[in-house]
Amino acid sequence: MGRALIALSTIAAIALSGWLVHGDDGPDRTVWTVSGRRILVNGAPFFAKGCNYSPAPVGASGNWSPFGDWFTRPWHEIYERDMPKLRDMGANSIRLHSWYALEPTEQNYRRSRVLDMEKEATNDHSHFLDMAWNYGKNPMYVLITIPLEKPRVFYFGSDQRRIEDSAEVFRFYERTAAWAARKYGKHPAVMGFSVGNECNDEPERLANPLFWTRMSTLAKIIKELAPDKLVMTAWFPHPRDHFVRCPQMLLSDDFDVIGMNLYDIQLKFSEFLDLYRLICVNGGKDRPVLVTEFGAPACEHLADGQMAATPVSIAKQRQWVERIWKEIVLHSVQRNPHRGIVSGGYVFSWSDEWWKTRDSHGSAAVQDASEINDSPLANGWLDEECFGVNAVRPHPSRPALFPRDKATGRPHAADILRPREVYYSLKALWADEKEQEDVPRYGAGKEK
Repeated sequence: MGRALIALSTIAAIALSGWLVHGDDGPDRTVWTVSGRRILVNGAPFFAKGCNYSPAPVGASGNWSPFGDWFTRPWHEIYERDMPKLRDMGANSIRLHSWYALEPTEQNYRRSRVLDMEKEATNDHSHFLDMAWNYGKNPMYVLITIPLEKPRVFYFGSDQRRIEDSAEVFRFYERTAAWAARKYGKHPAVMGFSVGNECNDEPERLANPLFWTRMSTLAKIIKELAPDKLVMTAWFPHPRDHFVRCPQMLLSDDFDVIGMNLYDIQLKFSEFLDLYRLICVNGGKDRPVLVTEFGAPACEHLADGQMAATPVSIAKQRQWVERIWKEIVLHSVQRNPHRGIVSGGYVFSWSDEWWKTRDSHGSAAVQDASEINDSPLANGWLDEECFGVNAVRPHPSRPALFPRDKATGRPHAADILRPREVYYSLKALWADEKEQEDVPRYGAGKEK
């Protein structure tokens, strides 16, 4: 057990945790494996109806403390607000983008050679995971991303100073991965760990052997310390040549599952799945796919360059998400055991993130329109601040500029969410009885 869990001060606090009551090897143990193109939990096929969960408060940024890690006790009002709503929507899994023992600061990077994550960790996520597990009743399985500062982790130039910096930064994430796998690798809510996100977004990386070595190193660390959990990464398959140049990852024994972030309907979903299938089959590998991101902004651009969520744009978001989800089901191994390869998907994202376009202090407290207008998405713009299944506004008790009290440092009350049409659409799709065929929940029986 983790040191922080053992240190809980009362018997009552221990009794509240279903994980602690049963123990690591008790009836709440979950073992995740793959069989061909299927994902299995305790031997039963699993189909993810998931959501990317990065519930940044208005005024906060993923580039400032706590660096997107909203899953510790100080921020409990946020996930306590959201867990019932996620279950109501019908989600059975969430994908996180940040998870740290220590914050990724320059000081911690410089100390990476001597850091003892076990002793020095300032973050504990046990309460969050216990809420996700929910005593095994309608559990919310968690995919934990080990975030990477990609430009520094994957620097392959000739500048000696930057080479040394890259080694220090990579060592920090090695230790973060080891800490996360060791501390949470037996928690029943944990589905698995993902090594970074869209690490293939710079094509020159793919030609460098050190890129593949570092990805493989992190995967091996996790698998050794958390053998009952899935190890994966999430890939960005557009443009096509990026995807073609990634056979090492598709064929690697280090990854149980490959994630694909697919947003563009015009890319012909089936074309990429056929290409993936071809590479895997020709290489003698066969593994599951998760669509780790899909979605669309709920806004449109106005004449003055600003953006606004209108009834028309909200309906477009819903229609776009519906179409991609139906493609996911169409190509699922549950629906099509011979040709399907997909084991579910994760809509992007749970709530609007007001910092994604600009994250300066003032801009994180307003929703900024994107300046990128060649997007294939529903409105033609890459409006990352408006992808939420839920709209968000600051709680009236707090200033929008500050997610924490300036005097005490404590988080303010959680922001207020308003579900959009897509929330209710996914709720209906995920509850569809026909879609549930051969997609048992936890404990519903083993694969025959």
